[in-house]
Amino acid sequence: QRNNHLVWRYKFADDQRLSIDASYKTGLDTDNVFIHGYGLSVDYSYKQYFARVARDEYANFNPSNQTRLSAGFRF
Repeated sequence: QRNNHLVWRYKFADDQRLSIDASYKTGLDTDNVFIHGYGLSVDYSYKQYFARVARDEYANFNPSNQTRLSAGFRF
């Protein structure tokens, strides 16, 4: 299994940042079938808070595709 990522981060103010992570995966899934899929996540950070939207094909090399929403804070 192999994952490749291309990450871009942009700090547009002292306490705000935008991050974009594009990924491509190849390998055998849980049923030993060769798959390839793409993923994309977009993060916005303000001070210690963040929000993220992510789409992942063949999440964890399983047949399912996932869309995730996350929010939280760093400490």
